[in-house]
Amino acid sequence: MDRAVRKNTPGQSVDSICGRVKSNRASGDENETRQFLYLVKDEEAFVVDDSSASASMAYHAICK
Repeated sequence: MDRAVRKNTPGQSVDSICGRVKSNRASGDENETRQFLYLVKDEEAFVVDDSSASASMAYHAICK
């Protein structure tokens, strides 16, 4: 995990936490590792996966 104040695409400062989490299947088997983004001010979390283009765009704009 990494916490920092970064600039988003429009240039606004964003206090965020970026990192990776492992997901588990219902059977208990480990699945893949996924990237996540937590926006501190908004108290919102996003996990990047194939079904969420907006989470992927936010992660890459703020965490990279």
